[in-house]
Amino acid sequence: MKRRQGSLGAMACRRARLLGHGLIIATLFMVVAMPIFAEPVFSGILTTTLDTVAGAGEASDFSYGTEQYANVRMRSSLGDRAVVQAAVNLIAATGSGAETLLYSNDRAESSTDDENYVAKLELERLYAQIRGEVTDIELGLMRIAFGYGQAFRPTDFLNPPNPLLPDARPRGSLGGTLAFYPSDLTKILFFSAGGVDPLETAGDGLLFGASGENHWSNVSVQLLYAFQAPDEEYWMGFHRGGVSLKLDTAVGIVLDALYGFDPADPEGWTGLEAALGVDASLFDGDLYAVVQYLFHGPGYLGHSQSIRELDAAELNSEELSDYSRRNYLYAQGIYSLDDYTRVNFSFLFTPDDFSCSPAMGFEYEPFQGCTLAMTGRLSLDGEFLSSGERGELGPIFTGTYGSVHTTFTLRF
Repeated sequence: MKRRQGSLGAMACRRARLLGHGLIIATLFMVVAMPIFAEPVFSGILTTTLDTVAGAGEASDFSYGTEQYANVRMRSSLGDRAVVQAAVNLIAATGSGAETLLYSNDRAESSTDDENYVAKLELERLYAQIRGEVTDIELGLMRIAFGYGQAFRPTDFLNPPNPLLPDARPRGSLGGTLAFYPSDLTKILFFSAGGVDPLETAGDGLLFGASGENHWSNVSVQLLYAFQAPDEEYWMGFHRGGVSLKLDTAVGIVLDALYGFDPADPEGWTGLEAALGVDASLFDGDLYAVVQYLFHGPGYLGHSQSIRELDAAELNSEELSDYSRRNYLYAQGIYSLDDYTRVNFSFLFTPDDFSCSPAMGFEYEPFQGCTLAMTGRLSLDGEFLSSGERGELGPIFTGTYGSVHTTFTLRF
């Protein structure tokens, strides 16, 4: 035992020396490189949030929460060719917001439970860009985005948007991209990203792929292919192919589709996710409206199946997607009353069980860089309205009858 303790002590000493040498080298590098790096530019947002929720099911009858959130970004240039970018999220919350921080699955860099709040520090972006005449290279923790879709964007499979959380910032992916620009309107991109499990050391689940896009006067097209290396879930790997098409005429029309294929278990049409949307600006640009339909093949429940079947699926540890149904419809309208005030309405509906989530809100900008917003949202289904079955977007499944979300945001 003593020998073991001695070896551990020696290892600790060696690690300490290596860490010390590393800090010295990093410091010397910073001193030498300081004249080369441009002065860092900082920007970001600071948001104060107040949530009030009328709970349903096993949730509290009434709950509230406050949150202070800051997204701080840093950008620094190295000559004319390289840029280093970083961003961190700083969060302090109490009430329902603190509960979300404590029990969320997000891997925060640190989370502390203080006397009257819970705090969280999260690294959001950390990457370098190297720009050439016809090529660009990006390496690090960054956003790798695809597709032109509005509320639904199946081809953006690394972090698809959620229409119920329109202001959420997409999480980054640790990887790299290599982009070629054969012309001003054409882009070819090769990309790679780590698997779902960050502790995986055998390369399981690694992602490799390529995309190509071209723009014409009124049409934009993007093609996508990605291969996910074999892992415990897909022992023969997993293939994804997608297309995103955008047509700009009197109205904008977007088709965004992705097909996933497991060679060991072909899924047929259930591997298809496709969204078709239309958006337009009306009344001299005062009103922006979008309507979008999503077909979600991987949805666990068919049209005639009850939402209660999800409980059994979860108990059996079956793989479930973010959306449980197959068909969804989304509509949104944003109307500008003047240069500083906007009202908005959104509506998410699934015809498979006739549940919906309508929301209405307003935004006001008292001065440049400052926004005050309030949004109210309801969860409705047939059971709540005494006219049918429980639904995916209804109160029991979402845990809330309704909520009011108030934010005060400063941009700097």
